[in-house]
Amino acid sequence: MERVSRDLQHVSLATVAVQVLYGVTGEQVEGSRSAAMLAILNDVAHAISSVVAIYAPDSLTFKALSPADLMDGTFERGAMTFRTKDGRELKHLSVQRGDMRVAISVLKAANATFGRGSPRRTD
Repeated sequence: MERVSRDLQHVSLATVAVQVLYGVTGEQVEGSRSAAMLAILNDVAHAISSVVAIYAPDSLTFKALSPADLMDGTFERGAMTFRTKDGRELKHLSVQRGDMRVAISVLKAANATFGRGSPRRTD
C-alpha cells in the first residue's frame, strides 16, 4: 500500500528530467546550468511529456497539461517552466513518482537521445 501512495507523489519536472537523462543515457547534469544543458533538459521534458502526464498546480490539486498545450508549447529554463502557445507561463510542473520510472523504461527501450545526441548507456 505504501508503494502505491509513493508512486502517486508529485516530483518536480526539473528533477525528473535530470533523473530520466541519467537513467536513459548515463549522462549527469553539469553543475553550471549552461545554456546547452538547459536545452537538453528541455528536450528530456518534451520526451517525458510524450510518455507520461505532466502536471501543473491547479488551486489545491494538480491538473495534467492537455495534449494540445504540450504539442504547441515549449519547455523552458531546464524544464522548470512551460510556455503555452498563447504565451502563458506555467511553473511548478511535476510528474508522479511512479511515472518517472515508466518514462525511464520507455525512453531507454526506445534508445532516446536528447539535445546533442547524448549516447545511450551500454551497461
